[in-house]
Amino acid sequence: MHKRIASVIMAAVLLVSGLMVAGCPPEAPVPGEGVGPTTITILHTGDLHGRLEPFKPWKAEEYIGGIARIATLVNQIRDEQPNTILLDAGDTIHGTNLANLSKGESVIAAMNAIGYTAMVVGNHDFNYELGVLQERAEQAEFPILGANVQYKIGEPVPFLPPHTIVEVGGLKIGIIGLVTTYTPIVTHPRNVEDLEFLDPVTVTREIVEQIGPQVDLIVLLAHIGTAEEEAVLREVPGIAVSVSGHTHEQRVDQIGNVILVDSAEYGKVLGRLDIVVENGVVTSFHHGFLPITPAIEEDAAVNAVITPYREALQAELAEVIGEAEVALDGERADIRSKETNLGNLVADVIRERAGADIAIQNGGGIRASIDVGPITLEEIFTVLPFDNYVVALELTGEAIWQALENGVSDESPTGAFPQVSGMTFTFDPARPSGDRVVEVTIGGTPLELDRTYIVATNDFLSGGGDKYTMLKEAKVVLETGDFLRDAVAAYIREKGKIHPVVEGRIKIISHLTILHTNDLHGRAAPFDRPDVTGTVGGLARIATVINEIRAEGQPVLVLDSGDTLHGTGIAHYTQGLVMIEAMNAIGYDAMVVGNHEFNWGLTPLFASQETATFPFLSANLVYTETGERLFAPYKIIERAGVRIGILAVSATPNLQHDEVIGIVSRRHPVEVAQEFVAALQGEVDLMIVLSHLGHFEDRTVAMFAPGIDLILSGHTHFLLTEPLQIGGALIVENGWLGEQIGRLDMTIEDGELIAIEHRLIRIDDSIAHDPDVEAIVAAAYADNPHLQEIVGYAVDHLESSPFVLTPAAKALLDRAQLEPLIAAVLQDVLAGTVVLPLRATDSSQETALGNIVADSIRLSAAADIAIVHSGWIREGIAKGAITKGDIFRIYPFDMPILVHSLTGVQIVQLLERGVAAIPVPEGGFLQVSGLRFSFNPLPRRAERVEAYTSTEWSLSWIVLTPWPAPSSSMVSLCVTPEYLCGMPWPTTSGHTHRFPPRLRAGLYYRLPHE
Repeated sequence: MHKRIASVIMAAVLLVSGLMVAGCPPEAPVPGEGVGPTTITILHTGDLHGRLEPFKPWKAEEYIGGIARIATLVNQIRDEQPNTILLDAGDTIHGTNLANLSKGESVIAAMNAIGYTAMVVGNHDFNYELGVLQERAEQAEFPILGANVQYKIGEPVPFLPPHTIVEVGGLKIGIIGLVTTYTPIVTHPRNVEDLEFLDPVTVTREIVEQIGPQVDLIVLLAHIGTAEEEAVLREVPGIAVSVSGHTHEQRVDQIGNVILVDSAEYGKVLGRLDIVVENGVVTSFHHGFLPITPAIEEDAAVNAVITPYREALQAELAEVIGEAEVALDGERADIRSKETNLGNLVADVIRERAGADIAIQNGGGIRASIDVGPITLEEIFTVLPFDNYVVALELTGEAIWQALENGVSDESPTGAFPQVSGMTFTFDPARPSGDRVVEVTIGGTPLELDRTYIVATNDFLSGGGDKYTMLKEAKVVLETGDFLRDAVAAYIREKGKIHPVVEGRIKIISHLTILHTNDLHGRAAPFDRPDVTGTVGGLARIATVINEIRAEGQPVLVLDSGDTLHGTGIAHYTQGLVMIEAMNAIGYDAMVVGNHEFNWGLTPLFASQETATFPFLSANLVYTETGERLFAPYKIIERAGVRIGILAVSATPNLQHDEVIGIVSRRHPVEVAQEFVAALQGEVDLMIVLSHLGHFEDRTVAMFAPGIDLILSGHTHFLLTEPLQIGGALIVENGWLGEQIGRLDMTIEDGELIAIEHRLIRIDDSIAHDPDVEAIVAAAYADNPHLQEIVGYAVDHLESSPFVLTPAAKALLDRAQLEPLIAAVLQDVLAGTVVLPLRATDSSQETALGNIVADSIRLSAAADIAIVHSGWIREGIAKGAITKGDIFRIYPFDMPILVHSLTGVQIVQLLERGVAAIPVPEGGFLQVSGLRFSFNPLPRRAERVEAYTSTEWSLSWIVLTPWPAPSSSMVSLCVTPEYLCGMPWPTTSGHTHRFPPRLRAGLYYRLPHE
């Protein structure tokens, strides 16, 4: 796949030694052979569409463009680089009032004043009829090329030569011009009825063979569109550069050995391509887009040429004919893809003028927008620049259906898109071309295929333009002779003030696939799971799945619900960079900031954000002192014509670092969700909350912040096999570590979600590794070989949570007994709601691995007791060798060990806090060393611990007879990870000091060695 680069200002340098052969076969003599390196500058414009004057794009702040400003830049570049040619890629002489009033004469006069080298004829350059185009070609002091245009009788068109040869810097450059073969349907068919447009590949091959021996370099001027142009460049050798037009796309590319450049439209930028040619070969190039801004002075000579045309036009068009009470949307991307209020206005005028049942107006015939305020005749001429007139046809319902199918048949927006009046229709762009229209109504009743209707349109469409061939065969019942723009101007004069609206005349069924991950915790590479065969997860596999789904063709959005950057050795040593680089390569669209993203502090987190090509989002994380947000709260993304609002909410950040403690705080997520859902209402069609709150808080947000369509959940590590419906929102969560990703296929009609299908995709050994992402991960591991160092062995599998329960424990955790207990725990917030699946990766009882971790830190600190937060023991260890990388997976957090002096009362308070959530397993459950305790899960919180004692170290859970009531004066030395001091545990008393080794360092020498 070739790489596209599209930016306002960009530069690319590519050395291609001996690669880009100039315009002749290798065995032929090259005219410039033996000549030293020569730099040639090619300046290029295209798709000017008559934009001689600066103009203000839709909703922009300033006027850009202007041929006199372009002239200033061209002259400056010529002064510094005499080996310069100036080319234009067509669709040049028609499109604005200043151009149209003189039928393009003003445009050619300005181009003569600048000194263009050549241009290619574009399809819209035929808009004035063939005789006018001949006059413009004779006026031009440069050739207007049209290599693949000839008369139907087989004779060439003498005023459209196929090529020209110019000499620059001692080199001869052959320039060939091509126009799209679709010209008969993208200009008025009447204007080209005597012409035919030949296959560009065949014509170009013949010319290259003819002029190749005569020139050093061949440049193509291609107003033919992406598919036709790329076919020419791939199939015809000998072309060095293609200056492209017609697609309105700002682009720098390389197709095979050919440099392709396109300056988009309207003279917004001037393209500059510098090439170095040596012995007939382009050895390097540099390209840049030079924005045409108000900072550029206008060239006086070119301004003087334009002034007489401008004055004549201003006198005619200055008349104010009415007032727009709302902005009228005629933007190219909108008018060619969906209903707009300006499209409705024009279609209504056509229908009313013809007295027809319905009207169809091609979106491509509407060329600009109108701002709120007075409307001048000049604006009407700008919006409707073509000399089309209103006609009425007699059509069957079947032909109307076919016409609508034609209008929505293309894969990308085109001028054929129908704006309508007197009817509504629904279409599905995901269906095959020719079978996209789903429903049509006229006057509120279904279209009858065998009934005859009167249809108003313009003569361009009635003549078969834009492929509306079914209209060409229809009976004409009225030819008004009124230009469409005159009819619209008369309508506005009559009404005085207008305020057309979008009414739902055109309904679009959109399909969107959302792929989502959560709680990856640094799992860049696949890893073992003791309960499955083979490995699971890995970003290279996730990339393969995502790329395969993208290849299906539907729009795809890739999102992540946080706790992404931290959690493994490779993540630690790259400070999350390996995850960011892989996610960049995958093409993630957004990520919510999880609590563990703060584990290294703010500085590395902000650095990661700078590296990411997707946004980090969080609406409720703020600086404590100022209330200012740390991250953007939301992002609006458009896919398949659907505006998707992505609001992000985060859990409380981990308070482990001086850059976080006391600096970052969290606003209430319900309050924030209510605020932004209300603010974005009307701005988006689909509201997604990207959440790292935890499953229970997500349910609360769904209940109390109506207007949310979907919550992509994280933080609780739940694996929901089916989405949960809470209020109007669906909640989904994928477990964790990338063992599976979620896929949501959504069907949306006219901005309303009408269907959704969810499934989980298992990431296992059956999925191939994407080579690009695999290379990123492999490089990170190659830079950190110490992670593979073996530090111990496990003689059996050590669980972070037990998979096998004793009969008594199994009975206790039976779902029937859990329901009333969970309901009691959650009654303040979730009374009456269903019981959620239990999190499988947090502890609710003693585990062997929990004992090892607790023993390690107790013995490291020589303490009486050790207490470990179970939620921070993240995984089990499989039987066999244990590496340093495994230790990071088990305990990935960078916390030192703290030693406290606690009373017995305080120890019991800690234990009570640890079992308070039981029977719901949560991270607060304590794993202990030097201490044994028993508890009863049935009483309410703070009354559950029944037995406790301090004993020698043991790997088994032994319940002993109770101690006497704990004495407040009893003192015991207790060691904990530092994090416990930042949690809502009972306040510690007495002496506390920091023990230097990190917790994981103690594990290195406490694990059994072979």
